[in-house]
Order: sequence, then structure tokens, then C-alpha cells
Amino acid sequence: MPKIAKALSNVEIKRIQKKGFNAVGTVAGLGIFVAENNTKSWVYRTTVAGKRKPMGLGGYPTVSLKDAIESARKIRACIDNGNDPALEKKKLKSQLAAQAAKNKTFKWCAEQLQQKQVFKNEKHKKQWNSTLNSYAYPVLENMNVADIELSHIKEMLDPIWYTKNTTADRLLGRVRSIIDYATVCGYRDKSNPANWKGYLEHIYPKSNAVHQVTNMESIPHSEIHKFMKILSQNKSMGARCLEFLIHTAVRSINARSAKWSEIDLVDKVWIIPKEFTKNKKKEHRVPLSKQVMNLLQNTPRFENVDLIFPSPREKTMSDSTLSKLMREILARHKELPQGVPHGFRATFKTWGLEKTNHHSDLIELSMMHTIGNAVSQVYTRGDGIEKRRKIMQDWSNFLSK
Repeated sequence: MPKIAKALSNVEIKRIQKKGFNAVGTVAGLGIFVAENNTKSWVYRTTVAGKRKPMGLGGYPTVSLKDAIESARKIRACIDNGNDPALEKKKLKSQLAAQAAKNKTFKWCAEQLQQKQVFKNEKHKKQWNSTLNSYAYPVLENMNVADIELSHIKEMLDPIWYTKNTTADRLLGRVRSIIDYATVCGYRDKSNPANWKGYLEHIYPKSNAVHQVTNMESIPHSEIHKFMKILSQNKSMGARCLEFLIHTAVRSINARSAKWSEIDLVDKVWIIPKEFTKNKKKEHRVPLSKQVMNLLQNTPRFENVDLIFPSPREKTMSDSTLSKLMREILARHKELPQGVPHGFRATFKTWGLEKTNHHSDLIELSMMHTIGNAVSQVYTRGDGIEKRRKIMQDWSNFLSK
């Protein structure tokens, strides 16, 4: 072991000019090395496994005398315990690198998950990003995903759980998915604080206890005839699309996206592609009544345009076009009850249940709803189109009175 030199003060160390190694005392082997360009650095000379090893402890004066002494003593203690400081340093660096690889922020995990997700449509993707930007990121954005606790989830939800419950519920599901993703990828090893069971159920009331669903306004079937008469007098493409929507009892997006190539004029069937159904699993066949066939035959067709009801720019008509048309009609005719385009599906269903003897399952099928549990759906291969054809013809006859 080298001898301990006289302990130098900070002032004495500052004055050292001699090139090469200069012992500074306090710890045997600790010194200042002065390079040819007069820069100074700390060096600790020691013996490991019988071999002399100089170890750099950092530059002077960035590393102070006090810090250099502490580092040298730690290395000495490490050697005395039978360890190699260089190997220990490599091991520590490796551990730090491994830990750094696991340190991922919530936003980074959210972006990675979104790249792997298949969204239903562009609107759904925008809603996902909008809720995260508005409510999740202000609290969680730069947090290490491994450090997120129940208190952080609560901080995120408290301002909106009672006032914007639908949004809060959707946000919670998205945050839960992101944290689950982080856990599966190894960035987190704790349970998910965004889970409802065992966590949030003890803090918040259920969504259905907070949020009362407001049904879309619909014109009762007993008062629909005057509306249909007024609508028939409007010669716009939007009016024809709305009339088609009402007779077929489909959703707005289905009517607005309907194409001539989907219409079988011989069998009088409209085949809606599975991409435009709610469950996206299989196409849906809509039997076309005599009134709908007549409507189609009197609807002009445009060259190189497959859409049945295109916008003036020959694109898919916007949802607001039908909503605006209906608002304008109802504004001029105050005697009519209020309603929206989607509400005609409720009108159709109520009519079918109250005014006909048609089976409720066939009415649900006519609205593109799934019926029965998962098992019964597997064994139900038909779609009852001929029986549904009778329903749709009865509905069109009722509307045409």
C-alpha cells in the first residue's frame, strides 16, 4: 500500500504546476495529475488483485478535493471487500442502462400503443387523442409510467367524473389500456391503478348512476305522416337521402354512404358492406320496399359517381346536411314534434312493437342489431331476409298513408 503523503489544502492544490502525478495526502494513492496542457484531474493509484491500477476520479476543479477523497475511500472499501471497482462500475452502468430502458413516460407509452391500434375510423382516433390531450396529459404526460399511482388517476378524474361522465368513463378505459400495455412491455411491475374493480369502485359511483342517458328525439309514428308529406315536396338530394333513411330504418352513415353498386335491382336488396355495420363482422342485407325502389328509380345518377346521394362536390354527404334539413322543416312547422334523423330508428322500432305482430327479433335484425348471446349468434346463420321484407314493406306502406 502506498504511503500517505502530507495532506494538502485546497489552496495548495490550486497552486500545483508540476506535470504528472502529485500526491495530495489524506488517502494513500490519491493525487492530482497535471497534463502537458496544464489541465488537472484526480487520479487514485491502488492495487487490485496484485496489479497496480490508476483510476480517474474526474477533472479538477469540477470534482472538489472533498469529493475526490470520498470517491477514493469508497474504492478502497470496495477492494477491501474483495471486489474489483472497475467491474463494479461496469455492473452499475449496465444496471443504470437497463433501468433507463424501462423508464418510459406515460405519453411515450400512449403513442406506442396508438401505433399498434386499429381504430374504427378517423373520428375515433381523434377522440382518443383529444381526451388524452385535454384530461390525461396535464397530469400524466411526463410521468414515468411505473410511478403512476391511484392518487394520480384520481387527480385526472376528479374534475370531470360528475360533470362529464361519459367522457370520463371513456378516458378511464383509454388510460387503463395504456398502463396495461406498459405492464406487458415490462415498463411497469405494479397493478393498474386505473382498474375499476378493487380501486376506483371505492372512490366513484358507477357511470350509470351518474350519467342519465338522454335518448335522441324522435317523431312518434302517430305523427310521422305529415312530416313525410312535407319531406316529399322538397326536391333536394338531402331530402331524398333522408327519405331513403326513414324507409330503410338505417343509420345516417349507411344512407349517406349508399352506393349504386350495393343495390341489387333484380332481387330488390341493398347489401351494406361490413365496414359500415356497427360490429364490422359481416355485411347486412336490407330488403327494399316498392316505395324505396320507386325512390331509387327516380333518383338521378351521375357519371363516374357510385354514390346514390352525393354532395354537390360528388363526395359523401355530411351528417349535418340531413340534420340541418330536418331542423329547417321542423322550424317552419311548429305543430310537428321535435326529432333528429337518428330518431327515426326509434320510430320504426316503436311502430313495429306496438302496431304490428312482427317478431321483435326480426325487428331488431331489420335495424342491424345482434340478437341472442354469443352462442346463439354462432348457430344463427340466416338473416331472415324474406320475413324482414314483409316488415319493411309494411313500414313503407305505413309511411305512405
